[in-house]
Amino acid sequence: MKKIMYVIVLFISTLFIISCTQKDLKTSNKLDENIKTNTESIEGMITVVGNEPFTRLALLVNDSTTYVLDCDSLIKSDLLNNQGKTYKIEYSVKEKLNQGIALKVTKINPIIKNDK
Repeated sequence: MKKIMYVIVLFISTLFIISCTQKDLKTSNKLDENIKTNTESIEGMITVVGNEPFTRLALLVNDSTTYVLDCDSLIKSDLLNNQGKTYKIEYSVKEKLNQGIALKVTKINPIIKNDK
């Protein structure tokens, strides 16, 4: 009798855990779809803000507006190598941090200016 009760409790627990996990996966997929479709863009000069060892990659939009950039390592290394150049940054989320407003970068495009 104890074995049957143990199996029933184990079965119900497993069903509960699986059902909770499935709901989280559906919510997660919807958030990912929203991030892909709800992107905005902004142009500015790539710079670095803060003091070593706490520097952050940033986008200087004008003399008074700077956004901290939150991006993956590949994009980050590309932008660090191109400091001072103008880029169009596509981002999905704006987040308020202690250092300012952070943009979750999804795509970057260099802006080439013709000096004639």
